[in-house]
Parts: sequence; structure tokens; C-alpha cells
Amino acid sequence: MKILFNKSVMGHNPNCKVEGPYRLSGFSHNRSCSEVNTAEKLMSLVHSPEHIDKIKGACKNHYTLAEARLSPESYISCVSSLNLGLEAAIENNFALIHPPGHHAKRNEAKGLCLFNNMAILAKYLQENGERVFIYDFDVHHGDGTQDIFYKDPEVFYFSTHEEGKWPYTGDTSEIGEAGGRGSNANLPLPMGAGDDILKDSLDVAAKLIWNFNPTKIGISAGFDAYSKDPLGNLNFSLGGYQYIGRFFRELGVPTFAVLEGGYHNDVYDCTRAFVDGINGIKIISPQTKSDVKMIDHFQETKDKLLEKLD
Repeated sequence: MKILFNKSVMGHNPNCKVEGPYRLSGFSHNRSCSEVNTAEKLMSLVHSPEHIDKIKGACKNHYTLAEARLSPESYISCVSSLNLGLEAAIENNFALIHPPGHHAKRNEAKGLCLFNNMAILAKYLQENGERVFIYDFDVHHGDGTQDIFYKDPEVFYFSTHEEGKWPYTGDTSEIGEAGGRGSNANLPLPMGAGDDILKDSLDVAAKLIWNFNPTKIGISAGFDAYSKDPLGNLNFSLGGYQYIGRFFRELGVPTFAVLEGGYHNDVYDCTRAFVDGINGIKIISPQTKSDVKMIDHFQETKDKLLEKLD
């Protein structure tokens, strides 16, 4: 797996201390991706023409939307991000996108997210014959991605996230509707959960993946569950992220990833650890541990989810 980056994604919200381009420091420009027509065709797979026009207009007029200060450069960032994502999805690489996307719904920009990059890419793959499993390990639940595929039996969305955190969705009872019932799963993690609980949650992911039998896995890689993140209260280490990468390497299903959250100065290290794991480079092991109360609570939550899905 290669890390794909284009410096044009840095133009969005440059002075923001939360979701600012500082998050991508340390990465090297290695891709050219400025095709607006390609990106807008991708956007239309998921988002309405009205939504696309709204975002374009907000960027042109320097509006604030979804808690982000927009500019014409913001739209360029969105275009470049989707083109990077398309290349990553096709070639099984990691796309460094900016802004993130997993809170954006069909007709709603939300939580710093303008377009739902992962949902768009999953829809593209679906229309090209792939059966897609999405795994989202951001500290926040990807309510937008869930909403887009909630009734779709051909795309499975699975999220691990901090329990009780904004956007206050992602309960174990949310397993999809209509034809998509059973193709959505959420495993909330207790505050303070460490790498041991992360490893246990991947056992659930393995069961869901083998039951669904995907041809492609898309990972919404949010590194705000990292122990040093100021917005999250989980306790994952670099070793934990490297373990996630090794896990997906061992599954053997073609896998790509896009960046979601992570609001600290170690996004580079977290990304590198995850990609090294997928590439089979053994550097570090999981490090952080959870206390007994956390583990017991997590076990109860896991049992609820598996019972709901059976």
C-alpha cells in the first residue's frame, strides 16, 4: 500500500487549529489530481446536484459551512481529495484527503465534512461490480456513511467509535433497514479503551467480513482515537494502528483507505504505522491496556451487537 498525497488538498481552511492542513505535515507530494469533471461525476453518485451546487457556491463566496471556513481553495481540495481517493480505491492505496467526509450525508454538509469521500468511492466500486465492506475506526461515528448505505444490502458499514460521543449515533441497535437490514453494525468503545479492546473489536470485524464476503474493503481511517488526540478519549497507540494494518493484510481482501479525523501532530506517524502494518513491516506491537471495568463493559456491548445481528 502506498500513501497518496497532493499538496492542493492543503488549501482548505488553512488557519483552522482543528481540521487544518497542519494535520498533513510530513507527507510528500507525489500525485497530480486536478480533474474537476472526474470529481464532480463521482460526487453525483451520492450527492444531489443541489448539494454539489451549494458547496461550490459556499466555497466561491467564502461562507462558513459545517463548522469550516470555506474558500475557492476548499473546493479545489475536495476535487483533489476525490481524485486521490479514486486512485487509492482502484489500486488499493491510502489517500490523504482534506477535508474529511464521513459525517456528510446525501444533502447535508456536517461536522467539517463537505462530501462523503468514502461513500462516493464505495458507490463507484459497487457500480463497477465490487462488493464493498467499509470499516471506520474514527473516534466519532460516521453517521453520514451509515445513513447513505442504511438500506443497501450490497455495502456493509461497520464502525468502532467512542461511546456517547458526538454525533450521538452508532448504537448497537442500528443494524440497517429494509433490504439493508443486517448490513450495518456499530461497536461503541468505552472511554479510555486501549489496544487490547481494539484487538478484540477486530475479531468482530473478522466475523462480519467473512459473513459478508466482500471483494473490496474500504477503511475510513480516523486517527483521533489516538492517545494524544485532544478531541477523543480513547487510548490507541501507534502499535494499535500497526496491528490494524497487519490484521487487514492477513485477511487478504483488497483494501484501500482514506483519511478521516486525527487532530494532533502525529497523524504522519499514525498513518505510517497503519500502512507499515498492511505492508508487512513489523515495527511495534500494541501497547495500551484497558482496566477491568472497561473490558467488562465492552464485552457486554459486543454481546449485544452479535445478538442483534444473529
